[in-house]
Amino acid sequence: MPAIGSGRAKQIVAYRKRLGGFSSVEQLLEIHYFTPEVLAKIEPYVSVAADSIKPILVNRASVEKLKAHPYINFYQAKAIYELRRKKESLNSIDDLKELAEFTPEQLQKLEPYLDFTKIKYEYKYKKK
Repeated sequence: MPAIGSGRAKQIVAYRKRLGGFSSVEQLLEIHYFTPEVLAKIEPYVSVAADSIKPILVNRASVEKLKAHPYINFYQAKAIYELRRKKESLNSIDDLKELAEFTPEQLQKLEPYLDFTKIKYEYKYKKK
């Protein structure tokens, strides 16, 4: 592939892993030293499969897990965690709109990476 050596390929793979997958080809521009010119050269050779994204389970994730995502900083992760504790669980990206820590643009960018599936707890009691 033109303009992609082993070093840049490693950067792409590492960033894809941190994101949980790419939702658009343009996200390659978020990689350090990845220029629009490089993207233009490789664009005919790349595609994105949105179904390959591994989302974060918002109702289960720790602050550490949340802040590990490139689009979530520590304060945003803590705000999500605290909101989840307050509400018991979060239902959709709309719940995060309550948080001053996020702009609408940030939430839109983050949405493909969040899974709001409810957690079901099963309690098993041992008989004595």
